[in-house]
Amino acid sequence: MIGSRRTKRFVIAFAIAALSVAVAIAVRSIGSSEPTVTSDPSAPSSSAPATSTTVASSTSATTVVPTTVAPTSTLPAIGTLPVLDVAAECVATAGEGATPIESDQGPPSACRTADGEERPFDADSACEARYGSGQLSVKVTTDDGGVWKCRVADRIELGQPDWQGHCEQAYGDDAVAFLYQSNSSGWACATVRNGIYLEEIAFLDQACHVRYGTETFGISAKVEEGGTPDDNICYGAAP
Repeated sequence: MIGSRRTKRFVIAFAIAALSVAVAIAVRSIGSSEPTVTSDPSAPSSSAPATSTTVASSTSATTVVPTTVAPTSTLPAIGTLPVLDVAAECVATAGEGATPIESDQGPPSACRTADGEERPFDADSACEARYGSGQLSVKVTTDDGGVWKCRVADRIELGQPDWQGHCEQAYGDDAVAFLYQSNSSGWACATVRNGIYLEEIAFLDQACHVRYGTETFGISAKVEEGGTPDDNICYGAAP
């Protein structure tokens, strides 16, 4: 009796599975038999950023292949920022035989003398010495470390930085940009790590890099002059 019941259950389950497969095949067959509708090439084009290319097939139906059209950039052309030669700067500031101490966390921030002594490297002072007062350093990070670039006086204005994009790139997709004070230095990043709420530093140059690329830098209005959170502007070297 038990074996008979199991047999009946198996037969019923098999019948249901077979019916499901048959229905799926029928639906797919109906869908594939419908011709694809293509737009009239003489009709006005829409503003959508994609076009359609019609490819002939061996059957009466046609296949429409989407072709992505790259958007036209509206940003002005910019030049390149000068790269600071840290090896030469270490020799100039720490003596003959001094070399940069490399790091995978960013560009070198210290030099090692010929005697093995470690000395801090001041990229701002090095940039100002070479390119003039106020032409501070620009930190550019890469997968294997980074380089120091310098601001230039001959520059063009680009626009506002991307604080939210910078926070996500620096501290994770869940990081959020927020204002902790209502002046030009009031931006920071909030994140939760291992269940602990953390507030991290937001860097203006890196917020500019997210939006405009690494040949840019940011300048903020001085807090004592009444700078607001919107008084942070990104610049690029003039082409």
